[in-house]
Amino acid sequence: MTMTQFLLILNAGRWRLLLCVAACVGAAMVFAMRLPPTYEARARVILELVSPDLVTGAQIGADGTESYVRTQQLLAMSERTALRVIDKLGWAENPAVIEAFNNATGGLGDIKTWAARRIMAETAAVPLEGGGTMEIVYRAPEADAAKLIAGLIRESYIETALELQTDGAARRADRYDQLAVQARARLAAAEAAYTGLQRATGTVADSAGNDLESGALGRLQTAELAAAAAGPRRRPTENAALIAQLSRQLNGLEQQIGIALTQLGPANPDYQSLLARRDATRAALSQAVAAAQNDSGIAAARRLRTETEAAYRDERARILARSPEMLKLAQALRQVTVLRADLERIMRNGAELRLQSERTQSGLVVMGDVLSSNEPVAPNIPLIATLATLFGLGLGFVSVTIDGLLRREVLGARDLEVASGVPVLGVVPAGPRGPWQERWTAVWSALRARLTRSRRLEPAEA
Repeated sequence: MTMTQFLLILNAGRWRLLLCVAACVGAAMVFAMRLPPTYEARARVILELVSPDLVTGAQIGADGTESYVRTQQLLAMSERTALRVIDKLGWAENPAVIEAFNNATGGLGDIKTWAARRIMAETAAVPLEGGGTMEIVYRAPEADAAKLIAGLIRESYIETALELQTDGAARRADRYDQLAVQARARLAAAEAAYTGLQRATGTVADSAGNDLESGALGRLQTAELAAAAAGPRRRPTENAALIAQLSRQLNGLEQQIGIALTQLGPANPDYQSLLARRDATRAALSQAVAAAQNDSGIAAARRLRTETEAAYRDERARILARSPEMLKLAQALRQVTVLRADLERIMRNGAELRLQSERTQSGLVVMGDVLSSNEPVAPNIPLIATLATLFGLGLGFVSVTIDGLLRREVLGARDLEVASGVPVLGVVPAGPRGPWQERWTAVWSALRARLTRSRRLEPAEA
């Protein structure tokens, strides 16, 4: 089939094509007019992505942002949030809602669940660009109802998010309380075992686990070192010889000073030098006399050092003999220390969770008022008309083409020449034509002549 024949088929079935388009558009318009109008309302919430948690200080990282936003979307569209909205609207006691529920389900099931699912079907949560803000969209047959329910969904979503945080924290805090009771019992048992071991061995230890005997040993060692460091540097005989020598020097200087005063006078430098030497010798003699007075304590100091060394050796030998008992005591103390640290960690975590369970803010922030439009968003009449027109054109083209191919009618001079086998000399109009028919015939003749000319030129070029 040539292009000319295809155009002839379309020309012959043009009224059927237009009728098909008109039927599709008319049916679509009737259907659209019967649909109830749908209004849309939007409510926005700022998500808690940047600010850390007020209790734990935790902050959502870059890797967890997408999953957090997706979780918040599902929570806003969840049945738990919708049930809160139903309770606030009082639909479970609304006669109209009860009648609709009975008509839809025959009275079977839970009316709250049925109503909540209806709200869920018309709810959408969309994250805006940047991921820090989420928009809750709700559609309803009335603009005021859409605005009211969108605001209630946002409010219920924030309350549900806070409830999930506090409920989870409360459950974990209760679990930590149970763990604290168990840890406290284990610590009490370990402390009792440690105290019993102290009584059995007769050892008394301080809070750091050091027994008093080891402390006494350390003090004895310190005393021994101090006695050794503070021992006399000179023997008594050395001190006596030094005193005698300094006394002779001092007497000689006194005689020289008397002679110099008589011969040289008090202003002479040599006389002043002798006075300075006398003062220095007198000071050294005073120190030597003081050291000699301490010579009587040398024997007592040596005796104390000997006794201290003996006491240190005895105490050290006794402690070494009790080393197995001290090892068991140290192990018991380490266990007590570990259990005490474990109890402190459990109590600290439980306190943080308990504080988190008592929080009154979820971290979500309401962003502005609920936005709604006075124009319905559905049904979209222009879109429906466009789609119906395209569908009608497609359906008309297909039906007209199939009908023309099946019927094989003579639609033009070319078809007549092929069917009769003789040339067609002319075409006589069926009757008088109007102006628009004349224009259509002229356009159609020009188009057919151009197609015929192009078809004749193709073999010549070949």
